[in-house]
Amino acid sequence: MNWKLKLLIATGGSFVVLLIAFWIWWGHWVNYSANYQYPYIFDKYTGQIEPLPNTGYKILTPWHYDFHVIDLRPRQVCINANNRVLNCKLVSFNLAGFKQFMTWHGAGAFDDDDSGYEILKSYAFDSSGGTDCPFLSVTQSTGSNGLVQAPELR
Repeated sequence: MNWKLKLLIATGGSFVVLLIAFWIWWGHWVNYSANYQYPYIFDKYTGQIEPLPNTGYKILTPWHYDFHVIDLRPRQVCINANNRVLNCKLVSFNLAGFKQFMTWHGAGAFDDDDSGYEILKSYAFDSSGGTDCPFLSVTQSTGSNGLVQAPELR
Protein backbone atom coordinates (compact mmCIF):
# COMPACT_ATOMS: atom_id res chain seq x y z
CA MET A 1 0.00 0.00 0.00
CA ASN A 2 1.22 3.48 -0.86
CA TRP A 3 2.26 5.75 2.05
CA LYS A 4 -0.06 8.52 0.74
CA LEU A 5 -3.04 6.18 0.84
CA LYS A 6 -2.13 5.09 4.39
CA LEU A 7 -1.86 8.73 5.45
CA LEU A 8 -5.24 9.51 3.86
CA ILE A 9 -6.91 6.56 5.61
CA ALA A 10 -5.32 7.49 8.98
CA THR A 11 -6.36 11.14 8.62
CA GLY A 12 -9.89 10.25 7.55
CA GLY A 13 -10.26 7.68 10.33
CA SER A 14 -8.98 10.14 12.93
CA PHE A 15 -11.41 12.78 11.67
CA VAL A 16 -14.36 10.36 11.93
CA VAL A 17 -13.35 9.29 15.46
CA LEU A 18 -12.98 12.93 16.56
CA LEU A 19 -16.33 13.84 15.00
CA ILE A 20 -18.09 11.01 16.85
CA ALA A 21 -16.36 11.98 20.10
CA PHE A 22 -17.47 15.60 19.62
CA TRP A 23 -21.09 14.55 19.05
CA ILE A 24 -21.03 12.42 22.21
CA TRP A 25 -19.50 15.29 24.21
CA TRP A 26 -22.00 17.80 22.80
CA GLY A 27 -24.97 15.53 23.50
CA HIS A 28 -24.06 14.83 27.12
CA TRP A 29 -22.17 17.88 28.38
CA VAL A 30 -23.58 20.91 26.53
CA ASN A 31 -27.02 22.19 27.54
CA TYR A 32 -29.01 25.11 26.18
CA SER A 33 -31.78 27.32 27.53
CA ALA A 34 -33.64 29.86 25.40
CA ASN A 35 -34.44 33.41 26.49
CA TYR A 36 -38.01 32.46 27.48
CA GLN A 37 -36.83 29.65 29.76
CA TYR A 38 -35.58 29.67 33.35
CA PRO A 39 -32.60 27.31 33.73
CA TYR A 40 -31.72 25.48 36.94
CA ILE A 41 -29.59 22.52 37.91
CA PHE A 42 -30.01 19.64 40.31
CA ASP A 43 -26.79 18.66 42.08
CA LYS A 44 -26.83 14.85 42.33
CA TYR A 45 -24.21 14.81 45.10
CA THR A 46 -25.82 17.28 47.51
CA GLY A 47 -29.48 17.15 46.38
CA GLN A 48 -29.57 20.94 46.02
CA ILE A 49 -31.53 22.73 43.31
CA GLU A 50 -29.82 25.90 42.12
CA PRO A 51 -31.10 28.43 39.58
CA LEU A 52 -28.61 29.52 36.93
CA PRO A 53 -27.98 33.27 36.53
CA ASN A 54 -28.52 33.52 32.77
CA THR A 55 -29.76 31.67 29.72
CA GLY A 56 -27.72 30.27 26.85
CA TYR A 57 -25.25 27.41 26.58
CA LYS A 58 -24.00 25.66 29.72
CA ILE A 59 -21.31 23.00 29.93
CA LEU A 60 -22.00 20.69 32.87
CA THR A 61 -20.69 17.29 33.88
CA PRO A 62 -23.53 14.81 33.33
CA TRP A 63 -22.66 12.58 36.31
CA HIS A 64 -22.78 15.53 38.74
CA TYR A 65 -25.62 17.75 37.49
CA ASP A 66 -29.05 17.40 35.91
CA PHE A 67 -29.98 20.40 33.76
CA HIS A 68 -33.63 21.54 33.71
CA VAL A 69 -35.61 24.49 32.35
CA ILE A 70 -39.01 26.01 33.10
CA ASP A 71 -40.95 27.60 30.25
CA LEU A 72 -41.95 31.11 31.36
CA ARG A 73 -44.31 31.87 28.47
CA PRO A 74 -48.02 32.15 29.26
CA ARG A 75 -50.10 29.19 28.17
CA GLN A 76 -53.81 28.56 28.00
CA VAL A 77 -55.09 25.72 30.15
CA CYS A 78 -58.69 24.56 29.81
CA ILE A 79 -61.19 22.21 31.36
CA ASN A 80 -63.05 20.31 28.64
CA ALA A 81 -66.07 18.03 28.69
CA ASN A 82 -67.63 16.31 25.67
CA ASN A 83 -65.52 18.38 23.26
CA ARG A 84 -66.78 21.61 24.82
CA VAL A 85 -64.57 24.08 26.63
CA LEU A 86 -66.02 24.81 30.04
CA ASN A 87 -63.40 27.17 31.41
CA CYS A 88 -59.98 28.46 30.35
CA LYS A 89 -57.22 30.41 32.02
CA LEU A 90 -54.00 31.94 30.76
CA VAL A 91 -51.33 30.88 33.24
CA SER A 92 -47.59 31.25 33.53
CA PHE A 93 -44.89 30.33 36.01
CA ASN A 94 -44.01 33.06 38.53
CA LEU A 95 -40.36 32.99 39.57
CA ALA A 96 -41.21 34.37 43.02
CA GLY A 97 -42.41 30.90 44.01
CA PHE A 98 -39.56 28.88 42.49
CA LYS A 99 -38.31 27.48 45.81
CA GLN A 100 -41.79 26.49 46.98
CA PHE A 101 -42.58 24.80 43.65
CA MET A 102 -39.34 22.81 43.82
CA THR A 103 -40.09 21.82 47.41
CA TRP A 104 -43.55 20.57 46.45
CA HIS A 105 -42.83 18.94 43.07
CA GLY A 106 -39.09 18.37 42.68
CA ALA A 107 -36.54 19.14 40.00
CA GLY A 108 -38.05 17.22 37.09
CA ALA A 109 -41.59 18.59 37.19
CA PHE A 110 -41.17 20.65 34.01
CA ASP A 111 -39.07 18.10 32.08
CA ASP A 112 -42.03 17.33 29.87
CA ASP A 113 -43.58 20.65 28.88
CA ASP A 114 -47.14 19.36 29.23
CA SER A 115 -46.61 17.89 32.70
CA GLY A 116 -45.49 21.24 34.11
CA TYR A 117 -48.54 23.00 32.76
CA GLU A 118 -50.80 20.22 34.01
CA ILE A 119 -49.46 20.96 37.49
CA LEU A 120 -50.15 24.69 37.02
CA LYS A 121 -53.61 23.83 35.66
CA SER A 122 -54.49 21.89 38.80
CA TYR A 123 -53.58 24.88 40.98
CA ALA A 124 -55.31 27.41 38.69
CA PHE A 125 -58.63 25.57 38.94
CA ASP A 126 -58.55 24.62 42.63
CA SER A 127 -61.03 26.16 45.07
CA SER A 128 -58.83 29.20 45.79
CA GLY A 129 -58.05 29.78 42.10
CA GLY A 130 -54.32 29.54 42.69
CA THR A 131 -54.12 32.64 44.88
CA ASP A 132 -52.28 30.69 47.58
CA CYS A 133 -49.58 29.52 45.12
CA PRO A 134 -46.77 32.07 44.67
CA PHE A 135 -45.43 30.20 41.62
CA LEU A 136 -48.65 30.64 39.61
CA SER A 137 -49.68 33.73 37.67
CA VAL A 138 -53.17 33.76 36.17
CA THR A 139 -53.26 36.46 33.51
CA GLN A 140 -56.75 35.95 32.08
CA SER A 141 -59.73 33.79 32.82
CA THR A 142 -62.78 32.86 30.76
CA GLY A 143 -65.88 31.96 32.70
CA SER A 144 -68.57 29.48 31.76
CA ASN A 145 -70.48 32.30 30.04
CA GLY A 146 -67.57 32.78 27.62
CA LEU A 147 -66.72 36.31 28.74
CA VAL A 148 -63.15 37.24 29.51
CA GLN A 149 -62.68 38.35 33.07
CA ALA A 150 -60.14 41.09 33.71
CA PRO A 151 -57.03 40.07 35.61
CA GLU A 152 -56.77 41.04 39.24
CA LEU A 153 -54.38 43.84 40.06
CA ARG A 154 -51.85 42.99 42.72
